[in-house]
Amino acid sequence: MNRGRSALAAFAALVGAGAGLAFGLTREGDFESSALLRVLPAPQTGAPARPAEVQAATYASLVEEEAFLQQVRSQVAAGALTIDELADRVDGRHEPRTALVEVAARGEREFDARALAADLAGALLASVQQTERMRALQVEDELRRRIAVLDGDIDAAAGDAARQESLRVQRIALAQQLAELTQGGLVAAGRLVLAAPAAVARRVRPTWWPWPLAGATLGLLLVLVPARPRRAAILVEPGPGAFVRPPVAARTEPAGARVAWSADGRSWHPLGDGALGDGRYLLRTPGSREATPVVVDGTPPAVALSPPRLDRGVVLLEAEAEDAGSGVASVTFMVSTGETEWAEIPPEYAPDAPGVHWFCAVATDRAGNRAVSEPAPVRVDASL
Repeated sequence: MNRGRSALAAFAALVGAGAGLAFGLTREGDFESSALLRVLPAPQTGAPARPAEVQAATYASLVEEEAFLQQVRSQVAAGALTIDELADRVDGRHEPRTALVEVAARGEREFDARALAADLAGALLASVQQTERMRALQVEDELRRRIAVLDGDIDAAAGDAARQESLRVQRIALAQQLAELTQGGLVAAGRLVLAAPAAVARRVRPTWWPWPLAGATLGLLLVLVPARPRRAAILVEPGPGAFVRPPVAARTEPAGARVAWSADGRSWHPLGDGALGDGRYLLRTPGSREATPVVVDGTPPAVALSPPRLDRGVVLLEAEAEDAGSGVASVTFMVSTGETEWAEIPPEYAPDAPGVHWFCAVATDRAGNRAVSEPAPVRVDASL
């Protein structure tokens, strides 16, 4: 590098550092708001329960997990933020030796920060309550099954008074355990409560020192790096962060431009040379400086229908679904009366005719893969 170019580079770095410093010192930063949740003491039942302080720490860490953010993305900020944007804007905090969970959120505007904090706190409450209810229902179903087996054993032991008495003692113990679990499950589902709603957002002063460094670097790059002509071809579809099913198809402008893919950002291969497996990839057109990240997901989600419950003629349906690739987008329920045709129904469904009805759950992930649970029958009596 000659002396003149070196002097120009030094001058550009100084100008860039000065501009970056001025911008960093005058930048106002984002707003931050937070809501407080409290874990109530564990119910007094025979089942062991985690201390409120430990449970609060668990819930605080859950707020920042990607799986939780994928689960509640559609419920917060009107679904307008990506998972990465949510991860950058939310924090779960727990003060040691307390049962408090602080759900904090940041936004460019005060309203955005308060709304996101309130949405996230509500989503955490709903998620915890649903999980606790599902766990309690599973254990209750197992206890009821064991009680039914004991009822059969008691009938079969007719004539053996000693054995019947022993079986009745076991049944009474299981029935008492079931009653305690039912009451404890309801209390456990409501252990996490809102202690304080989203407060008035406060301004968070951003860190200033990266901006002079970035300005100096930019100034050097503008002088030292020669400009390269841009290619006209750009990648239109899939867009950044898209979830797609294999085989991956791309659309460019102008149409017909070649597209390459890479799994590590170093080795590039023509798109179409073999199907891409599940995972994260980069796509770009020849000569492009920027690559488009996409997630390929060809694996359907896992879905399981909980045993349907009949309550005064209404069938109550619940299901659990998970997808490790793109995340679950929706879960719907279907019904059939034994025919080949199935109809979509709400989770609370009132059959219009007696007989055996078959129910299943259909899960769809964000890439469009669908999975259907094993069907479960429910007999509806004419009296209902």
